Amino acid sequence: AKVAAEAKPEALVDEAFLRCVNRRPTPTESARCLKYFAETKDRAEALGDVVWALLNTREFVTNH
Repeated sequence: AKVAAEAKPEALVDEAFLRCVNRRPTPTESARCLKYFAETKDRAEALGDVVWALLNTREFVTNH
């Protein structure tokens, strides 16, 4: 429901990074994620993919 209610993908990407790796995305990371959001028709699926990618990063695995 939150994904549908949130108007800006930027806010969703920021929140995903904060929740998964406890920091905001770099400009490059943000641009990649926003490009993926633009290419994916289902926002919930796009957000799920971004979160899944973050959970599989070395940063998440070694810090959490």
